[in-house]
Amino acid sequence: MIEYEYSKFMFSRSEKKKTDVRRIVLCALFAALAFVATIIPVPVPMLHGYVNIGDSVVLLCAYAAG
Repeated sequence: MIEYEYSKFMFSRSEKKKTDVRRIVLCALFAALAFVATIIPVPVPMLHGYVNIGDSVVLLCAYAAG
């Protein structure tokens, strides 16, 4: 069985494949969350404009993904 070294732990090929699928699913969820947060405008009356929450969601997702 072929093993890969991944972050100081050893995983077999099937475990690495599960990890890759989980990472892809998390990226898709983060992308959907960023999309929804970008669509919703938050009005700011003092500035006569809008605040985009999508930027903060992108930074939060990058921090969570490592």
